[in-house]
Amino acid sequence: MQDDSVRGVAGFLADAARGAVSTRTVVQVLQHWMTEGVTYDQLHAAIDHARESVGGGHGRDHEQRLARYEKAIRAGLVVPACCNHA
Repeated sequence: MQDDSVRGVAGFLADAARGAVSTRTVVQVLQHWMTEGVTYDQLHAAIDHARESVGGGHGRDHEQRLARYEKAIRAGLVVPACCNHA
């Protein structure tokens, strides 16, 4: 996966955070990308890029969602119990 693709994943994560997409849905999309060759390192890089792009009036809400997505990535793309309905 090239840098362009990492930016694409980051764009998805930022859009998901802005749109209040559930952690479960994000994990399903990321699991699919993993089958397409995305690595965990690339997912972590994408989270960092997504953090840079979210902000504004609802930045805190967006950051909380990104933190849940990142927690799921760290857990091996398993939705942690805290995030089952988030």
